Amino acid sequence: MVGYFFGRKLNTRLHKPVGLIGSYWGGSCVQAWTPKEAYKGNSQLRHEAEDLPAVSWSPVAPSVIYNTMIHPILNYKIAGTIWYQGEQNTDRPQYYGGLFRAMITSWRKAFNNDFPFYFVQIAPWSGYGGLSGAIVREQQASALSLPKTGMVTVGDLVDDVTNIHPKSKEPVGDRLANLALKEVYGFSQLQPYQPQFASMAIKGNKAIITVKSVGKLTVKGKTIESFQVAGNDQRFYPAQAKLKKGGTVEVFSKKVKHPVAVRYCFTNGGMPNLFDTNGLPLVPFRTDNWKVK
Repeated sequence: MVGYFFGRKLNTRLHKPVGLIGSYWGGSCVQAWTPKEAYKGNSQLRHEAEDLPAVSWSPVAPSVIYNTMIHPILNYKIAGTIWYQGEQNTDRPQYYGGLFRAMITSWRKAFNNDFPFYFVQIAPWSGYGGLSGAIVREQQASALSLPKTGMVTVGDLVDDVTNIHPKSKEPVGDRLANLALKEVYGFSQLQPYQPQFASMAIKGNKAIITVKSVGKLTVKGKTIESFQVAGNDQRFYPAQAKLKKGGTVEVFSKKVKHPVAVRYCFTNGGMPNLFDTNGLPLVPFRTDNWKVK
């Protein structure tokens, strides 16, 4: 459905037919979509690709889905790719970034086409263990280091974190389409980029968060949700947050007298309620690099 709404938005704005090739497998893992060539000469990547327990609903062996669902369409000339997969990688979330970047790079090489690659961070779901969902989303964001990539987050569109399949599909497709319309088709008036963390400063017992956004942030609801703060003991506590006149976010907790780190929606079920003037949510982030599970 996300692909349909993506294509419909492009068709509506471009007034031209839009061809879509649907190749997807729900709950699959990134290494199964990656060609064997990506693992040649890289024993670490191969180890990470193989270090995933088997499941009943999707193959996990390296390259197996690529061989049957991507390789047969290599003769097609494609304009780009949208990706909304990776839930199964929550079993080994720390590996996702390297595998994901290898998959994107290897697809471009296989198609002989440096096409745009736009992806969706996996949605919040309370059933993931530990902080695995949050780590996968963080690892997904690392792919933005590659050229012609774009990311959307969809936590604000989830009305039930106990459902692994969020009902809201159209806004997801629209967000992806807006990236393509802006970057590929020249709709310069569009602003599809979501607000993101820029910097943090500490003032007394408060952490001051600066974000990069279109206009000033606004909050939907009475209070800002899903912030956490920690001191040097690396213990995170739920935090209060306030929007300040300069556009910054002031984060604090009575339990943390000397904050050193802040996290926003860095949980399996955290849903953002801070938005820019385009109605796009602040991307989940953390300021620490502490080891998490």
